[in-house]
Amino acid sequence: MESMSDTVILSSKTSMAPSFSIRSVTVFRDDFNHFDKSHYRIEVDATGGGNGEFQIYTPEHQNLYTANGYLYIKPWNAKAMSNGVNHGITQITSALHWGTDRAHKRSNHNERQSNGGDWHSWHTYSLEWTAQHIICPVDNHEILRVNTPSNGFWEAGNFSGTNIWGDNKNAPFDQPFRVLLNVAVAGLGFFSDRYQYDTPKPWRNDSPHPKRDFWEKRNVWLPTWQGDYVAMLIDYIEMIQY
Repeated sequence: MESMSDTVILSSKTSMAPSFSIRSVTVFRDDFNHFDKSHYRIEVDATGGGNGEFQIYTPEHQNLYTANGYLYIKPWNAKAMSNGVNHGITQITSALHWGTDRAHKRSNHNERQSNGGDWHSWHTYSLEWTAQHIICPVDNHEILRVNTPSNGFWEAGNFSGTNIWGDNKNAPFDQPFRVLLNVAVAGLGFFSDRYQYDTPKPWRNDSPHPKRDFWEKRNVWLPTWQGDYVAMLIDYIEMIQY
């Protein structure tokens, strides 16, 4: 029995309990043998994720479900070719965004090219978060490392005024965060109109109605949105506290 308010767990000898070691404890794991929605908050909105993206997040079963031990998120694991680089296929990026609001945002960003093959298969995406650093590895290869600034993130971000985050130099990364799983579609900040793509880009960033343009040219992309192949599949989530 589990109480969500106090997180009290009573387990029988035959049930699975959190695994312990001298150095760590697994505080959460989901293998998606079924979809327990009580562990998640499903977003429903059409705001574009703050990046002018075109997707709408819905709770519909055809867009979000479990099957065969996987979590499926549809409709589309996006791919784009720009300047000869397949983003998400032969190139992967990682970014840490932080700031006081969207108008005052700072970012750390890095990318990695695949050594043959592509990123379009099963991989282990991780986040190592300590008081000293935040590291984002993929398959144990470090993509991004952000060391905690000696003078704190507020000073490192060169924000003006009084430090609203207080004296902790790790702030704002000194509080609980959620794991966010999503599939984004298009957007106004990632795909330049100047680049050459492997398929025609169905909108322009300077258009007064880019989302409408995207939909009206659906003959370009809609044929690729078919079946389970277009879903992003997640095998498991695991959180380990040290």
